[in-house]
This record gives sequence, structure tokens and C-alpha cells, in this order.
Amino acid sequence: EEFSDRNLMALIASARGDHKSALRDLQRAASIIDPSQSRLDWASIQACIGDTLASLGRFKDADIAYHTALEIFTRIEGEGHAAVGSVYLSLADLRLKLGNVGAARIFCERASRIYDRTSEPADALVSGLVEAAGIYESLGEIDHAVALLQRALR
Repeated sequence: EEFSDRNLMALIASARGDHKSALRDLQRAASIIDPSQSRLDWASIQACIGDTLASLGRFKDADIAYHTALEIFTRIEGEGHAAVGSVYLSLADLRLKLGNVGAARIFCERASRIYDRTSEPADALVSGLVEAAGIYESLGEIDHAVALLQRALR
């Protein structure tokens, strides 16, 4: 229950732009769960921590959190899962913020390949396609972005 409360508090703090409070709540939520018992929750929290750290400009720490989430999601769900694609997109966005366009493109391509062959629920697929389209647009690949958005509409 406290885990859920901390997640909710972090979401509210983040929505208000109070990323420091959000980070504290996420770290507290992470300390509550046993990573060996609730690995998917642990991975999800790590991805959220990565997002919050990136918002705070702590890019190296965000990268570590994202890679932790990626490793766990890949091990549990498999390389083709939408959660893995989502973390790849977070890594692509982080690389864009750092000006590393080549790495951003690689991570975005990995995510796109996952979304090309996923059988995940429509909402996870559409969300991933829209996010990938935004990154491709930032990379200047407008045609690719439009194609992903058209697929999301279908």
C-alpha cells in the first residue's frame, strides 16, 4: 500500500514540476519493495526514476536507472516487449538531450523494431509509436515520423 501511495505522490509531484519531491517518493517506493520478489515493479520504478533524473538534468544517473530497467524488463519480459521498447525510447530521448544523435537513432530503431512485431495491447503500442515519432521528428526524419503516426492511427 505504501508503495502505491509513494508512486501516486511521485506522479502528483512530477505533474506539479516538483521533480526533487518526485524523486524522493520514487526512491522511497523503490526501497519498500524487494527487487527479487517484485522485479517488474522494481524495473518500472527504475524507469520512472530515470525519467525524473533526466528532468533534473542528472543525465548520467538517469542513464544508469534506464539501463537497470532495461536489463530487468528484457530478462523477464523478453526483448520484444513494449516495456523494453519504452525504455529504449527513454534512452533515445536522453541521448538527444546529450546531443548524441547517432545513439538516439540506434535506440529509437530498436524500439521501432519492437513495435513492428509486438502483440501488446493497443494502448501500449500507440503510445510507443507516438513517442518514437516524436523522436524521429527531432532527428529530422519527418517521413519516418509521419509513417509511425499513421500506423498509430490505424
